[in-house]
Amino acid sequence: MVKSGKAYHPLLERLLMVFETIRLRVLTLVIISVLAPSMLGGLLAVRYLSGVLQQQEFQTLSRTAERYSIRLSQWFSDRTSDVRAFTSSYLLNEDVRVLLREDGQQPRAKSKTSVERYMSYLLEDNHSFEGFAVHTGDGKILTAQPEGTDLGDGVGEILPSLGSDPRILEISDGGSSRIIIGQSLTDPSEDRVAFFIGIVRSEVIRKTLLEDLPSQSTAYIVDKSGIIKGMTDPRLQNRPLPPRVRSLLRTTGATEEFRGLSGEKVIGTAYALDVLPWHLVMETPSKKAFATLSSFRGQMMLMTISLAAILLIPAILLARTIILPLEELSRVAKRIRTGEAGLQVSTSPRGELGEFIFTFNRMSESLRLSMEEIQAINNQLRVMSVTDPLTGRYNRRYITDQVQRELKLARRTGQTFSLIMIDLDHFKDYNDRYGHIAGDETLRKVGDVLVENIRETDIVARWGGEEFLVYLSHADREGAAGIAEKLRIAVEQTSFIMKGKDTRVTISLGVAAAPEDGSNFDELIEHADQALYKAKRAGRNRAKTFSGQGSHLSSLSDAKRSKP
Repeated sequence: MVKSGKAYHPLLERLLMVFETIRLRVLTLVIISVLAPSMLGGLLAVRYLSGVLQQQEFQTLSRTAERYSIRLSQWFSDRTSDVRAFTSSYLLNEDVRVLLREDGQQPRAKSKTSVERYMSYLLEDNHSFEGFAVHTGDGKILTAQPEGTDLGDGVGEILPSLGSDPRILEISDGGSSRIIIGQSLTDPSEDRVAFFIGIVRSEVIRKTLLEDLPSQSTAYIVDKSGIIKGMTDPRLQNRPLPPRVRSLLRTTGATEEFRGLSGEKVIGTAYALDVLPWHLVMETPSKKAFATLSSFRGQMMLMTISLAAILLIPAILLARTIILPLEELSRVAKRIRTGEAGLQVSTSPRGELGEFIFTFNRMSESLRLSMEEIQAINNQLRVMSVTDPLTGRYNRRYITDQVQRELKLARRTGQTFSLIMIDLDHFKDYNDRYGHIAGDETLRKVGDVLVENIRETDIVARWGGEEFLVYLSHADREGAAGIAEKLRIAVEQTSFIMKGKDTRVTISLGVAAAPEDGSNFDELIEHADQALYKAKRAGRNRAKTFSGQGSHLSSLSDAKRSKP
C-alpha cells in the first residue's frame, strides 16, 4: 500500500492542478455545452413523453372500460336470450292461458302447480336470476317462484311496455332498484294478457362487472340522471357523483382527469351500455396510472445530473479505471502469497492492463491446479505409507506408531488397551494346495472379516506374512480375550471359495494388555507373540492371553474352541 500511495497521491495533485488552472473554462464548457442542452433537452423530452404516456394511459383505460361495457351488455343480452328460451315453452303458454280463465278451479290449480314447477326448474339451472313471476296486465301476480316474490306496485306501470320480445327494465321500489327481463306470453289482442318476468340477481351483475377489474381501479354504473346504481357496488350507492363524470356521460369513450369518488385525483371514462339507458364509469388513481411517468421524470433528472457529474470529473474517473484494477491485483497477489492459490482479479479493463490481468489470472489458476495435484499426490503417498498394498489394511509402520503413542498416553492417564497377535494356521500348506494367488485372496478376505468384527475405534494391521495385529482401545485383558474369541469364530465360519471348492481357514490368537503386560512396545509385542506361540502349541484355532508367568488359554477359547 505504501508504493501504491506514492503513485496515487502525485496523480491526485496533478489532477487538482489541472482543475485549478482551467476551472473557469471547464465550468463554462459544462454550462454551455452540457448543462444547458441537457436540461433543455430533458425538459422537452419529459414534456413530450409525458403527453405520450398520458395519452397511452387514457387509451388503455378507455379500451378497458369499453371491453367491460361490451361484456356487461353481452351478459344482459344473454339473459334476454334466456328469457326468450324460457317463454318459448308451449306448456308454459298453455298453462298460463288456463290461469287467465276465471272458471274451473281444478284446472287452474293444476296449471299453477305446473308453472311453479317449471320456474323452480329454471331457478336451479340459471343462477343469474333470483326469481320468476307471471303477471296479468293489471300487475296482479298469477304465480311466482320463490313464493312471496313481489316487485311492488311499480311493476304494473311498466308491463304495458312489454311485447313479444324480451325487454330489460328497471323497477324502483322504496329507494332501491331491481332489474327485470320481461316478455308477453299472450297476444295483446286477446281479452286477458299475461307477462313472464325474470328478476336478475344484483350480485351476479356486480360479479360480472368487477371480475378481473384492474388493481386499484373502480367501476360503477350510473343512469342517465347521474344516480349510481347500488347493484354494482353497494358501498358506492348514494355517493355524490363527481361533477366531471356528468360531462363524460355526454360523450361515450371520452377520458378526463378529475377528483374521483374517493376524493383523490383519478383518470376516468364512461361508456354507454347497449341494453339500458346506463353508462359504465371506470376510474383509476392518477398516482397509479402515471407511476411510469413519475419514474421516467426521476430517471431523466438522474441522467442529467449523472451526465454533468461525468463531465466534471473525467480525469478522476480515468484514474480510477487504472488504479482500482491495480489495487485489486495487489490484494489478490498478497492472498495468493498466503496460500490462497487460484484467486482471480474480477476487474477486466481494456488494453495492456487487461492483458496483464488476464495473464495473471491464468497463472493463478495454473498455480491452483498444480497445488491441488501436489496435494492429491501427497495424500496418495500418505495413504500408501500407512497401508499394506496386498490386504488394504494398515501396515506395520502405522500400527507401531499408533501403539507407541497409546503407550505414552497410558503412562499418563492409566488407561488400558490390548493387542491381539493373529496368525493363519497351516497357511504354507494352504498356499501349496491352492496357489499363492488364492493365498493372497485369503489374506485380503481374512483382513476384511477382522475389520467387520471389531469396533470403529479399533485398528487391524498386517504385521507381516500371514500375521495380523489388532489394536483394541480401552480394552483390558478379559475384554480383549472375548473379542479374540469372536474374531476366531468369525474367521472359522467364513467360507473361502478357491478353485471351485469351499475351503475353510482357522487362526490362532495371542492377547497382551497394556500396561500390565508390557511398558514399552517391544515388550508388549513379544508377550502377545508368546501368547500366540502357546496357542499354536496348544493345537491352533484358539486364543490365549499372556499371564505374566506364562500364557494360558482364554476362558472363552476353552469353552467355545472348535476343532482345528
